[in-house]
Amino acid sequence: MAQSMMSGESRDPMLRRGAAVTIGLALILAASMTSAETPPSCPPKQMLGVVREATRMYLIHLGSRQRRTDDPLDEAGRFLGFDRLQVKEIETARIKPLIRMFEKPESYACGDRAAAKRLTIPPVQIGFVFESKRGRVNLVLLEPEQRVQMEFSNGAFAESSLSERGARAWEEALQAVLAPGQAPKDFYDAMRATK
Repeated sequence: MAQSMMSGESRDPMLRRGAAVTIGLALILAASMTSAETPPSCPPKQMLGVVREATRMYLIHLGSRQRRTDDPLDEAGRFLGFDRLQVKEIETARIKPLIRMFEKPESYACGDRAAAKRLTIPPVQIGFVFESKRGRVNLVLLEPEQRVQMEFSNGAFAESSLSERGARAWEEALQAVLAPGQAPKDFYDAMRATK
């Protein structure tokens, strides 16, 4: 008996079961701690490259979140799962601030960059299309969450929160899509889905 206790073996099935449960819980805890410490990844460089090189850009008025499909890559004429209510091309002279904002990895809460604070506005989703010679990126900015979802023309999908720097850049870039005399609140109200 002393020999089996020294070797770490036990003939008692309750002790063995308890040890197995303890080891299992320790493994689950270790895995959750590891995943909690893993920083979120930035959008892929290929997607950001298409945004950077965009020569055409569109603003998409999207349908409500309640009507969004579960699959954001649904091919049934939707835009990352949302209904497309209206599409408007953004003038070439006005796209640069938007490109600068969305092209930079620093605009996203990934690596060691913290996520921006949630806004205090009612929910709104704003769609953008960036087109370049290398492809197309569909992008949805979800407010007030300050979260971005992207779909590449090859079907790849990425999602990230805006960083504090990205949130400030969005405030500046927003001026590029505002109509003359339009305030940001008016823009959000106009983009908010009614159906």
